Amino acid sequence: MNKSNFIVVALALLLTACATPRDSRSGDGEKVFNLAVVRRPSLCNVVVFVVLGQIVMDQEPVITVPNTCGTLKRTDLAFHLDPDAKTTFPADDAIVFKVNPPGNPKCRTSEKDRQSVTCSFDRPNTPTNYKYSVTVDGAGTLDPTIFAN
Repeated sequence: MNKSNFIVVALALLLTACATPRDSRSGDGEKVFNLAVVRRPSLCNVVVFVVLGQIVMDQEPVITVPNTCGTLKRTDLAFHLDPDAKTTFPADDAIVFKVNPPGNPKCRTSEKDRQSVTCSFDRPNTPTNYKYSVTVDGAGTLDPTIFAN
């Protein structure tokens, strides 16, 4: 085998390894999770999934850091549905703050495709937990928390 054929075969094998699925089946048919595709949650961007009709989020609680999610005075968060989702956020009240809401909360669902919601609120003077609800059409409501620094 000459050098160029070897390089072509090596590159093909390398590219095949990059296309590894999120999960696969072992020899006995059992589903096996692939840790190679796990990623750290992104601050300020929350991914919302619907799994077996239930809402699941990639972070709980959502943690905000001063001057990372917004400014020193305001916190900005974005909630995104999984790109493969066959559902949407409701046009109104997709994210609703519950007891002890943060100061001046504003949440808006994207009008284009209702696949994301952006929220902003006043940053607290002391670290605070905020209870809120996330509603997804056809999947109900989940009541997670935000830990704001």
